[in-house]
Amino acid sequence: MDLPLITSTGSSGTLLPETPENRFQPLTFAKHFERQAVWSAIESKTPTSLNTALKVLLTIPFFLIQTVALAAQGFSNAGISLANRMVSKRAVVAETPTKGERVVDTPKTASEIKASLESWCNEVQGTSEYSARQKVAKQIRECHAEEKTSLSLTWTGITTVPDAVWELSKLECLSLDGFPIEVLPDSIRKLHNLKSLNLARTQITALPEVIGELVNLETLDLEMTPIKALPDAIGKLGKLKTLRIWFTGVKALPDAIGQLVNLEELNLFMTGIKALPNTIGNLINLKKLDLSRTQIEALPNTIEGCRKLEALYLQESKITALPEAIGELLNLKTLRLEKTPIAALPETIGRLTNLITLNISSTQITTLSDVIGKLTNLITLDISGTRITTLPDAIGNCINLETLKLAVTKISTLPEIIGNLTKLKTLDFEGSRITTVPDVIQQLPNLERLSTPFPVRYKRPD
Repeated sequence: MDLPLITSTGSSGTLLPETPENRFQPLTFAKHFERQAVWSAIESKTPTSLNTALKVLLTIPFFLIQTVALAAQGFSNAGISLANRMVSKRAVVAETPTKGERVVDTPKTASEIKASLESWCNEVQGTSEYSARQKVAKQIRECHAEEKTSLSLTWTGITTVPDAVWELSKLECLSLDGFPIEVLPDSIRKLHNLKSLNLARTQITALPEVIGELVNLETLDLEMTPIKALPDAIGKLGKLKTLRIWFTGVKALPDAIGQLVNLEELNLFMTGIKALPNTIGNLINLKKLDLSRTQIEALPNTIEGCRKLEALYLQESKITALPEAIGELLNLKTLRLEKTPIAALPETIGRLTNLITLNISSTQITTLSDVIGKLTNLITLDISGTRITTLPDAIGNCINLETLKLAVTKISTLPEIIGNLTKLKTLDFEGSRITTVPDVIQQLPNLERLSTPFPVRYKRPD
């Protein structure tokens, strides 16, 4: 007696009859895998001696059942033959899962990857790209076989990324720098061990929402791409330490950026950013923030939450003032404000006692207050090109100063206290209104470079 091919079940749990339409339709775990109905159908048509074995088979928790076929070849002398297709032992990835449905990713076998790469190479057979693809295919096969953790497709001469790349689940570093890829496929979520993803200089215009599934990602490079916005899913990258999106079309950051509590570097150079979200203050581990050449006009007061910030770059931005909260960034070592319309420094800047570099050149600042003397660890001070007319005596407290630039200012005299700057190596006041040099200059034992608007006789002390 022949048994019908089991294909799928109806809503009532009864087996659907075999038809051309449903003959090879798979049984999905979420919708059609009704184990009891399948068991009942088999139990009624098989000897008792096989019930237990088949029952064990059907209790295996496979997520996708393709076809279970039973064919009896005479119970008296032949036994039971399992025909058609056996239960698949590999879960298959659902490319477009329905909402709420679990997606299972299982890497392809070496033979499947090899076949996929051969097909990819054959797409351009007879062209100059064919040999380039063959080299890359070999590289990918080796990467899969040896479970290598790094792959770079930069300057390889290929024009498309083979699907096999997304099967390299052991990858930790993937570089597509300069690659002409325009869309990042959802299958990138399979690279769940990825720590570094370099998409710089690609043609990618947007990141897929599944980017948030790369939970081990630590570095994401998007510089010089036409990308215009970051998805909210970016906030799911809890281990991210470096995010570079400079020279892109990004004009705003999502509030979700504040969820990146392990972020250490955020580079927004040459973007259209006009403001930072208040959630920026949640980046408690941020050490470097680059907002140079952006459209930003002000920093939110919540910036004080970035207590570990060491470098803040605002040069050539639209910043007009610094918030009083800047004084809370006690670990700040570098502050660059050159070529901005900023007109004054807040008094709280005196609290930045770890500051090493302060550049306010070519700004609208007209005075340097005595708080400058509190910056005792300052090594470089550049106020050239400003409207500052005098140096306060407090400058003498900056005993670690090595470079002092006063070029093209309205300063007419140097205070005698400048003799305290015994570590000074470079003193530049060329183009200023200074007409005489105090004798104390001769007492600066480490002075190596002296730039003046007039000839000066200077003999370095022995």
